[in-house]
Amino acid sequence: MSLLKKNLEEQERLLDQELIRDEFYSLDSRFHELCMQAMGKGRLWQMIQHMDVHYSRYRYMDYELSDQEDIYPSLYHQHLDLYEALREQNPFVLKYLLTSHLYSGFLRIGTKLQAEYGHYFVKGTRSIGDILVNVKILIQDSWDELQEYKKKGLC
Repeated sequence: MSLLKKNLEEQERLLDQELIRDEFYSLDSRFHELCMQAMGKGRLWQMIQHMDVHYSRYRYMDYELSDQEDIYPSLYHQHLDLYEALREQNPFVLKYLLTSHLYSGFLRIGTKLQAEYGHYFVKGTRSIGDILVNVKILIQDSWDELQEYKKKGLC
């Protein structure tokens, strides 16, 4: 956990600097790797890295298309929340936070993807709008599940 804490401190340090995209990207990647290792999912992280070209492209698009003043602080605060849930070993909160974090980029850039880069997507497949609806449902379902666990006193 000390490596995660150190990573978060480095992310926070970057928030006050200009032109941090590449540095933040590296720290963001390392944060995800450390989280996966902490959960015993190191091999899953390795599999994701083999698909890295698509994952990286999506993350860079998120960085570029999102409001530059908000993206890095938003990701940093999401990482802080994930760290706390990991530290507290709260799987119910962690599932919701992880779901929200991993899909938040789609919510930030989804409409811009369709409007500005729609020509890159194959016609006749699911639209960005349909994907966004599914993402919102997934996050809401995760939230509802967390609330049920809270009612039952499980977290």
